[in-house]
Amino acid sequence: MDAVSDLPPAPRPRIRIGDVLGRGLRATFANLPAYIGIAFAAGLATILVTAAIFGTDFIEAAAGGDPGEVEFAAADILLIVLGLFTNTLVQIAIIGHLAALMAGQPVSLLTALRGGLPSFWALLFAGLLFWLGLLIGSVLLIVPGLIFAACYAVIGPAVVLDRAGVIGSFTRSRYLTSGNRWRILGVFLLVMAITVGISMVVAIPVGLIAVYAADGGLATGFSMTVVNMLVNSFALVFAICTQTVLHRDLRIIREGEGIADVGRAFD
Repeated sequence: MDAVSDLPPAPRPRIRIGDVLGRGLRATFANLPAYIGIAFAAGLATILVTAAIFGTDFIEAAAGGDPGEVEFAAADILLIVLGLFTNTLVQIAIIGHLAALMAGQPVSLLTALRGGLPSFWALLFAGLLFWLGLLIGSVLLIVPGLIFAACYAVIGPAVVLDRAGVIGSFTRSRYLTSGNRWRILGVFLLVMAITVGISMVVAIPVGLIAVYAADGGLATGFSMTVVNMLVNSFALVFAICTQTVLHRDLRIIREGEGIADVGRAFD
């Protein structure tokens, strides 16, 4: 063998956990009013539609009320179903908007949403399959669930930006994450830790107020619901921004290019 062939292969580039997480946080806070605004509006829409159909008992339940079990279960199911639809729209808008910003081709959130709408159903079903796979993996053992999450961490951007489709987004994510999955798992766990930490910091004083200073009625339930929606909105936005940053980095590593033409997709 010649001298060149005897050389060891060049090391595969790796993402940097702190860098991805830091830029995900910066992207979140740099666009916080707009991103939190659309996420909160989406959550509020689900609450208002559910209240219009089932009344406000499920809101009072947040403050320790006692709604009928059947009515509460039905309202809870409707909230979940509506949340799937509204969160999918939020993902499309934020992924497209942030990707265009990173590519130096900024577009409005409305333009990003409009341009990404053709991927709505693919993203919805890919998301359902992802959470189903994560649930199964976590029920069997925690480790398979975490590996599954790392392997398919960027299916959202794969659908919206790469137009990969439902099954194609899983293939695309598996390809992009290859060689970086332990680091991606680190990013995934840190995102969870940060969002859980923020939730606990907010939930503890809010819960104490509800127990000791409030009447447990509709006003208290609505106030607690609003606080929970704000916390959940931040968690959703932070996860989407970090995922979009990660997708860009993985494309550069695996393909030697980023998403320079992403803005044109929303023209």
